[in-house]
Amino acid sequence: MPNGANNPWLNGDAAGSSVTTGVYWNFWTNHWSNYTSGIAGPSEKLVKAFTPGDPRITETFRNTPDNLGGILSWIVPFNYFYGGNQIVKYVNGARGNCYDPNWQISSANNPRIIRLADVKLCAAEAYLATGNSTAALKQVNDIRTRARNSVPNGTPPSTVPANLSSVTMQNIMDERLVELAGEEGNRWTDLRRWHAAGYINLGNWAPADFGFTMNPSLFAFDVSKHLLFPIPISELNSNPQMAVSGNNPGY
Repeated sequence: MPNGANNPWLNGDAAGSSVTTGVYWNFWTNHWSNYTSGIAGPSEKLVKAFTPGDPRITETFRNTPDNLGGILSWIVPFNYFYGGNQIVKYVNGARGNCYDPNWQISSANNPRIIRLADVKLCAAEAYLATGNSTAALKQVNDIRTRARNSVPNGTPPSTVPANLSSVTMQNIMDERLVELAGEEGNRWTDLRRWHAAGYINLGNWAPADFGFTMNPSLFAFDVSKHLLFPIPISELNSNPQMAVSGNNPGY
């Protein structure tokens, strides 16, 4: 960046064509710039989905987030939320240093457009659906092997997650949950795809599926309506064929 600063409030404010692309997850840290959208953290379901000893646990969520000696002063423990757990995916420790002298915050990370683990687990799903369980198993075990070896230099590899001896669709769904936890653009797409394929039924969703205790009346998901977003009226107006078919159900 030409001036050493990155203004997160503007779109590509760097000089000329040298714009930056990055993200800072303020909804995980309770930074004041998150305004009124609240804070986010791992559900009880996600926390329990990991096998104890999996190195991905401490790189995904922690009870004691690091504010780098007060540099990131807004990062404080969520004592009353999410069992005290906070997401630290890709911003654990010094990697999360998003402090900027001019703007206080800046982009701490490049967004992941695509990840090899995502590709391999999609391939595993396709292999399994077409009857090639051997190839599907290899893709899943590749991810689990990499996870076991994701330890600090000089530390022996973990023994978990162990390789699977066989693979089911549930195994693949579970692996995507823990491997891609907290990453943008994955979970909701996965759930809709699996619902369409008949692997799961989102019509039976309930608060308990997330490990939350809440009034069921506050859980307002309607599978007949909310599975798809509404089509913008501008699109309906500009495309006669789309207008004939109408909007998505419920809108």
